[in-house]
Amino acid sequence: MRTKKYETAAALLKAVDKYFDKISGMVDVTEVVMLMDDDGHSVIGKKGPVYVQQKVHDKKGNVRQRLQYYVPPSLAALCLDIGVSQVTWAAYSDDDELGPVCEYAKLRVEAYLTEQVNIRDRPQGVIFNLQNNYGWRERSEHTAKIQDETDGISLVDKINLIREAARSIPDGDED
Repeated sequence: MRTKKYETAAALLKAVDKYFDKISGMVDVTEVVMLMDDDGHSVIGKKGPVYVQQKVHDKKGNVRQRLQYYVPPSLAALCLDIGVSQVTWAAYSDDDELGPVCEYAKLRVEAYLTEQVNIRDRPQGVIFNLQNNYGWRERSEHTAKIQDETDGISLVDKINLIREAARSIPDGDED
């Protein structure tokens, strides 16, 4: 039997972290603010108020930072980087010791993709990826239409109308 390239979770984790370190880094969070003079008035330039970028600080005065990817992460790129096939990666995912490291890597990629859904103008491709590779499902909500003519109807009859309407809503298990 062939030996695993990564025998321990620690060795696999080191390789996974090295991949993510290679393609990402921490950057200072900044915000655009209006430049103010010493008296607290906005500085006005030839074209109106002057704006500058300023670092954002937490309550303790530390500069806030966020993770930025220079290259979009993916499990395929991770496999290439650490030198294993996707079949081997799948076997590692099923392994009791190595599985949690694979789940950690998958969650890091999913977190990146989730952020992309929120910031992209057209996130349809990212949503497709999340639905097909990360178990995301599109949830649709159904509303029952009950006429407003229920003022003169008893509570029991209203409940029966609601039950009737509920039976007409698909249960969502249909594909």
